[in-house]
Parts: sequence; structure tokens; C-alpha cells
Amino acid sequence: MKKMIFAKIGSFLQAGLLIGSMLAIMPVSAVAAAPTQNWKADSNGIFSISNVSDMLAFAENAEANDWYNGKAVKLTADIDMSGVKWTPIAKFRGFFEGNGRIIKNLTLTSSTPRIAMFDTLDGATIRNLRLHATLTQTGSGGMAALLAVETLGKPVTIENVHVSGTLATPNVSTNYRVGGMIAHVANQTAVKGCANNASIQTGYKVNGGFVGANSFASELTMTDCVYYGTLSKALNVETAGFVGRVVGNVTLTRCINLSYSRGGTSQYQGAFMYLDNKDFRMGGDSAALAMLCPINVLLEDCYTTLVNANDIIVGSHTSRLVYTVTVKYEGNTVHKTANNRADYKVITAACKTLAVGNSVVLEKANFATVCPGFSSWVATNQTATYANSQQIVLVLPRDINQLLVGTYVAEAIPTLTPYEDETTAAITDTETNSPPEDSTEPAVSGEETTEISADTNGGTDEKQSGCNAAVSGSVGAIVAAAGGAMLKCRGRKKRN
Repeated sequence: MKKMIFAKIGSFLQAGLLIGSMLAIMPVSAVAAAPTQNWKADSNGIFSISNVSDMLAFAENAEANDWYNGKAVKLTADIDMSGVKWTPIAKFRGFFEGNGRIIKNLTLTSSTPRIAMFDTLDGATIRNLRLHATLTQTGSGGMAALLAVETLGKPVTIENVHVSGTLATPNVSTNYRVGGMIAHVANQTAVKGCANNASIQTGYKVNGGFVGANSFASELTMTDCVYYGTLSKALNVETAGFVGRVVGNVTLTRCINLSYSRGGTSQYQGAFMYLDNKDFRMGGDSAALAMLCPINVLLEDCYTTLVNANDIIVGSHTSRLVYTVTVKYEGNTVHKTANNRADYKVITAACKTLAVGNSVVLEKANFATVCPGFSSWVATNQTATYANSQQIVLVLPRDINQLLVGTYVAEAIPTLTPYEDETTAAITDTETNSPPEDSTEPAVSGEETTEISADTNGGTDEKQSGCNAAVSGSVGAIVAAAGGAMLKCRGRKKRN
């Protein structure tokens, strides 16, 4: 078996070397086209959105290749998109400063397989924004979210963003990812100080309150985030409050699920996430190869509500998992997966709850005691609903609360530098985490193959965002230059 596996690895590397060599000599893309409307930047090089016309000009110009790469766009007024036809922005690589404003009544009903405000975020930053949208995907498959369908390529940052409204996929029957904020993460994405109060109504699996799913080569970090929306029951499969399906590295720090209303002891769901790398395949033996490159998951100071005491907090597919899962509170490790085999019952037992059924622990007066270390949060005078009808005090990151109550303090936009073209980028462009000097782990690359594989419904082919992520681009260059598509495993962050 080992000989067969490593023979196939050798074949994979030879193919990677050939493809990488070809990509290394491909010409770079043409200079981004000029904007198609007379919408000019101010003296500081910032493009302002003050009305619906500006919003549509922004969307149209974003279609013009890489035109916003290294540029900033700023909301200077609340934008009401009522009655306006919206088409998801194809790709955004710039800096979107929400400036504490709201884009409201963004509406789209479509059978197209990818719906959101943005289709793709690549190297983008979105911050200080409130988004209220009503999006309905009427087709049978694809990906849907309120903010972005997908993050890929260069690192993406989403900070101090509040999403609300409704996301519905009533006719979905197969091949889908639904996320309240992002449908699919395929790169290094950081979500900081964000809140989700959206109603997600879907009829199939792979649903997350924040993220539908991430890919094997990705690195998703979520810090100081709260979910207090609703997630329809649909199937009790691959659905969770934060990440519907975890296939790559995930870190949650000071995150709270205030509105867990699903309940149930199905291992295929969870208040925070569902772990499943069942389709990690290369050479026909997923377990042997995945053992060499385990997926790292960290939950640090995370709390949730539950419907019943036996509800699952972190679900997992027990027969196929190769994860290192660590649970910490106040700096102390209370659980760490042994032998890379995640057990959803043990992980769930290690996590802390704020309420179970009608038994509530968290109150406004004791927030600092029950959740130590949440000094950048506030306990409001409002409540959130969990377990379908029970109420609990609404706690929010302080900056999100300022967005909602109108006390947001404007921030300066940093100096921006355009990203280089992917085909000429250095190794550090994708290998953001250098291999540990003391690492003795074998360097092995794998390929993730999920249910969305043929792209027949318009979704991203998961093979292109797995461990040999997008041999199109700098990963191909890495393979050509270093002869090692296996660097990805060694470059992963280690959990303490």
C-alpha cells in the first residue's frame, strides 16, 4: 500500500513540475482597464460612494479587470438599494471602508449558481460596514452568501462588519455551500470583530452561520465574532453556527453563538462547526496521506447556547477524521485531540455553554465573570433568541455595538500597495506561514476532492482550492521552483 501511495505521489509531483514550469513562463495579465464611468477619486486617491449611482459605478468598475487593486473605496452615506437590480461584483481586490454606514435593502433573486454582494474577494479588506440584504437563489446548486461567495488568492480581511437580512435557497438539492457571510474560504481569511444576525433558510447541507465551508489549503481565523441569527433546520447534515464544513485549518478566538436553535445529537452538525475531511483523497488512500498532514482546529475562549444538554457543539465524521483539535479557556488547554482522531463527544464536553434550554448562566451583570477576557465586548440591553424561544442577553464586540448605535469613530485608511500578478509572485505570496525550523513532519501534499467537483453548477472546483490549490498561479511556480508541492503541510501553523 505504501509503495502504491508514494508512487502516485511521485506521479503527482512530476505533473506539478511540468504544469508549474509552464505557468512560470506564462505572460502576466494586461494592465487593468480604466473605469467605464466618470467616477473619480479625491485628492487622497479614495473613491467615495454617496448614492446609488456611485454604488453601481463601483460595481461596474470592479468588473474592469483589476482596477481596484491597491485602491480604496469609502461609503460616505447610507445607501438604500431598494428597487435596484443587483449583480454580484465579480472580483474585488481593494480596500472597502464602510465608514460606519449601511448598505440596506440589497436584493437579488436569481437562479445563477453564485449570489452575494461580492462574488470573489482576493487580497481585499472589508471593514466598518453594515450590510442588510435579501438574497434568494432559486436554482438547484451552487454557492450563496450575503457578503461574498468566495475568498481566494491573496489574504482577505473582514473586520467590524455586521450582516443581517435573509439568505434563502429553497430549491437546492445538491452541491451547495451557504454561509451567512462567506460561502467558501479558499485562502488565508481573517474575520475580526464581526456579527451575524441574518436568517439563513436553506434546504440542503453545508450551511454555516458565518462560513459555508473552507478548503484544505485554507487558513480561516475568526476573532471576537458573534452569531445571533437563525439557521433553518433543513437536513441535520454539515450545518453549524460558524463553519458548516471544516476541511482546512480553523481558529476561533473569543467567539460566541448566542442563538443555537437547532438542537439534536447528530454528529453531523454543531453549534460552532462540523469537521469532515472525508473527501481528502490522493492515491486512493485518504487516511494514510491525511495522517501526514493533519488539519488544525483551535477553539479558544468560545461559548455557546444549547437547546439540550446533549446537543453537539463540534460535530465530526468519526470514521474519516484526521484533525488536531485544541480547546482552551483562559490560556489553559482543556482538550487536545490524541492521535489526530477527533471525537465529537469529547470535544463537545470540553466546550463551555452560556445557556442550556431554560437554564441561563449568562446575564448582563455577570458577563465579565462568565466570559473573562472579553474586555473588548459589551453586554447590551437587548436580547437574542436561542432554543427557538428562550432569551439571553445580547453581547457584542464593542466596535460592532458602536456601528449599531451610531457612535462609530471614523478610522484613517492605510496606505495601499497593489498586489503583483499571481504568475510572477514569490513563494511567500501563498506560503504565508514559513515551515517551522524544528519541524520534523514529512512534507506531503494532498488533494481535496469534495462533492462539488465537476463545477457543473457554477461552484468552484474544489480540486483547484485543495492542497495543490490552483496549480494555476503561484503554487504552480512553487512546485516548479522547489520541486515540492508538499511544502503546504510543513507550512501549517502548529497549535500549542
